[in-house]
Amino acid sequence: MVAHFLDYVTSGRFNEAVVNRSVQNFVILRVQHVIPGGTEQLRQIEIDGTIDNEFIQANLRGIIATAKLTASPYSGSSQWFKVVDNTSLDSQNG
Repeated sequence: MVAHFLDYVTSGRFNEAVVNRSVQNFVILRVQHVIPGGTEQLRQIEIDGTIDNEFIQANLRGIIATAKLTASPYSGSSQWFKVVDNTSLDSQNG
């Protein structure tokens, strides 16, 4: 999962990315759309395939995790979130 995330970062696909959800004391979610400089148009980034669910650590402050579809633990791709001590998400890891 770390290599998958870093591929998005180092390729520049997350440059100018849109944060679509920010909930105080819960989560910041970054998704698969960007607004390229000088435009006002949303553009979807190139999305890699999904990754295997690798739940290893609790969802604590500073952890970066992939967002998945409900009840589909192997559906994570380009949507990532940073959590703020929210172990209630742990039970949603497949």
